[in-house]
Amino acid sequence: MKWKTKPQIKEAEQFGGFYATPYPPGVEMEDNSNNPNSGRERYAFYVTTTHNQRVYIENGDFIVKEPNGNGYYPCKPDIWLAGHELIVEPMPRPDGFPENEHWPPL
Repeated sequence: MKWKTKPQIKEAEQFGGFYATPYPPGVEMEDNSNNPNSGRERYAFYVTTTHNQRVYIENGDFIVKEPNGNGYYPCKPDIWLAGHELIVEPMPRPDGFPENEHWPPL
């Protein structure tokens, strides 16, 4: 059988690593400095899924909000970009900006 995805708009942000703050919604940090045998970097990052599972993420992963709004899941950049395109929304006209002037300003 073949399947086609339903068109839907998803909320997602790309995780940029330790220094790229603020972190996307749903990203948690785990400090492993007191547990050198954890097998993880000193600081590990993860998201919690709708099934209450902790999934560790890496720099560049897209953090996607679950369709039901409860939790997040990671997606590798090559997979995300192969199936999604960014929606660019126009800038809203500020209150009081004259209607006869071009918006956004050139």
